[in-house]
Amino acid sequence: MTVYRAEIRGVIAGQGFINVLHFRSANGTSSQVAQLAALVGSNWVDYVRGEQFAQAEYKQVKVKTLDQPSWPEIELPVILNGTAASTANYSPVMCIVLKKKSSLAGRHGRGRVYLAGCGGSDMVHGNWANQRFNRLIDLCAAMTQFWCAPSNTLPFWMVLHNYNGPPQDSINVEVIQPRLMIGFQRRRNLGVGY
Repeated sequence: MTVYRAEIRGVIAGQGFINVLHFRSANGTSSQVAQLAALVGSNWVDYVRGEQFAQAEYKQVKVKTLDQPSWPEIELPVILNGTAASTANYSPVMCIVLKKKSSLAGRHGRGRVYLAGCGGSDMVHGNWANQRFNRLIDLCAAMTQFWCAPSNTLPFWMVLHNYNGPPQDSINVEVIQPRLMIGFQRRRNLGVGY
């Protein structure tokens, strides 16, 4: 079993952002590092950017293994912008929160992904408007089907990884769901970069 760490890097409002996802493969090989980088670029970034404004610019997908240090680390350039209608009302600190849930109860059985570059007319009293939230539900259903479902034919499964624990203790993600409430990312040194 091999556990991979995928860093998705981009820029919004002059500051870098990084989303980290973890994946497991039962029979990992060194060639799968590049395969996973391409899949994350085409089947994660390309999906979620449809919910982000054009000001969110994706730059790179970086994949490495956590338990095989001699395997290569892949840095795949991904030059993609958000494709949701651009607006001056977007906020670089407001974000969509996607919840990753496993079958394990408690704080070690869940995770989050923050997608920056949202806001504007999609909000109603601190929550997402119904139409926007329904699109997020559809997005999460597609992501769950692709990365987490038992019918997944990929050699990879999305997992939750405890940074202090060994890779073998990673837990399978069972479902990805949107959070109704708008999220906020604390942005220090806005405009400084990574």
